[in-house]
Amino acid sequence: FLNLIIYPNPTIDSFKIKNLIESATIKIYDIRGRVLLEKKIATSDDKIDVSELSSALYIVKIKIGNRVNLRNIMID
Repeated sequence: FLNLIIYPNPTIDSFKIKNLIESATIKIYDIRGRVLLEKKIATSDDKIDVSELSSALYIVKIKIGNRVNLRNIMID
């Protein structure tokens, strides 16, 4: 679970989560803690579209079952 990797990072318009072996809920937060995007994904091949977000650093919350993992992503 700790081996989840967001790529490409930084990104411009979308990213994937490497090593995802079961479905997950993804939430993207700004630095103020506001949820800007929420999406369910099933596999590592699913793209998360962030083309509507401004250039900034964001927090990605990956929830799989009752486990939660946080990662940062830079959108250029």
